[in-house]
Amino acid sequence: MSKVKKVVKMSQERLVELRKLDFLSEDQIQLMIDHDFISGKNHKTGRKVMETSDGRYTQPSLSFVGNGKNTPYTSSMVDLKNEFEELVEKYTTVVKD
Repeated sequence: MSKVKKVVKMSQERLVELRKLDFLSEDQIQLMIDHDFISGKNHKTGRKVMETSDGRYTQPSLSFVGNGKNTPYTSSMVDLKNEFEELVEKYTTVVKD
């Protein structure tokens, strides 16, 4: 049985550093984003939330239940994820904890 290597994600901050140093091109960065190699969470900017009917906050999320941790996304999964992120940007506000 062969071992599956764990995919390590890069932080957005590290990606910006590598781009500033010209280690990565815009095309390489986009490829990393498309294949979900970049961590999407940025704790410094806050949480993207929607307000519920009782005044509390909820965070919209999308997950692919049943997709293995080390299984790469298909192109349609990446498209859905990108469209979902556009909707999150449109309908949420950022709150800092």
